[in-house]
Amino acid sequence: MRSLESGVFNTARVETTMPPAAVFVQSDADGLVLPAIGSGDGWERAGTVVDVEPDPTGGIAVSLRSTGPVARIALRWSRRAAAGTRIRGDAWERSYGELGFESVRPERVLPWYWISVDGSGAVSGAGVDVRASALAWWQIDPTGWTLWLDVRSGGAPVRLGNRRLDLVTVRTVAGGDPDDVHRALAVALAGGRALPSRGPTVGSNNWYYAYGEGFGPDAVIDDARLVVELADDHPVKPYGVIDDGWNPGGPGSGGPWDAGTPGLFDDMSDVAGRVMQVGARAGLWFRPCCRASMRRVSAGRACARRPPACRSTRRCRPSSSGFATMWPGSATGASIS
Repeated sequence: MRSLESGVFNTARVETTMPPAAVFVQSDADGLVLPAIGSGDGWERAGTVVDVEPDPTGGIAVSLRSTGPVARIALRWSRRAAAGTRIRGDAWERSYGELGFESVRPERVLPWYWISVDGSGAVSGAGVDVRASALAWWQIDPTGWTLWLDVRSGGAPVRLGNRRLDLVTVRTVAGGDPDDVHRALAVALAGGRALPSRGPTVGSNNWYYAYGEGFGPDAVIDDARLVVELADDHPVKPYGVIDDGWNPGGPGSGGPWDAGTPGLFDDMSDVAGRVMQVGARAGLWFRPCCRASMRRVSAGRACARRPPACRSTRRCRPSSSGFATMWPGSATGASIS
């Protein structure tokens, strides 16, 4: 009997994660990715130090110190892919039917974690713990794995000064059944950091009838009132989420997400208060990885062609007074609502 709660699985085991064979540093998002020099548990490149230390539970903890700017770091494990290896990964925000096993493609981006099955049926996988302090994705090629960590702040390289930034904890699993391994990896990556359960999350989101156009505060309040009526005194308050189209420039505008549309959403705090007055929790959508310069790209496609960690030309701040935000995890076309 498999049990997610107990973490007991018939064929899967969490392994001791080996340290990477190489580490690389990128100071600027458009600059070169350069090798660091390893010494003990650390890797150094021109004032940037990446510490890779064993975790008491079998993983490896990755942290960053730097006297200069850092955009991304990459950790490389050398492991030749066996014949017939196929890889299953996740999606940044939501899947569109692409989550099956595929042959090894070095250019494929695997957000957060991956599972592989080789020609003999052996299964393995790796990932980073939830609530990481970087956008993390993997790439797998015939000779090894690479973990990319995007540490930028609002699109600009991070400048830590005298601070140390704990980035991720990496874990690996192995076994003989892909589903067992996938479950075991998910439990290991969640650790004790799973959000407390308050019951099912319910609510409404206006994208799939408004598509970012032709609505204002009154429509938002009507939506919230309706979902409260449909919830019928449910013990968990429903969300009333405003999707794209509330900020200047209309849908796909690229931010900067710091004000509502003049003459329509002049006071976002007031809108949030009205949503809460009818009994819902206020939620607000925004897309931090879009660039303001992409405002003329058609709705819903503004970030579709950005690279895995899309380049932002300005820092984005949500106009969030009174609104709840939830991070689903994303680098390409990330949405928050």
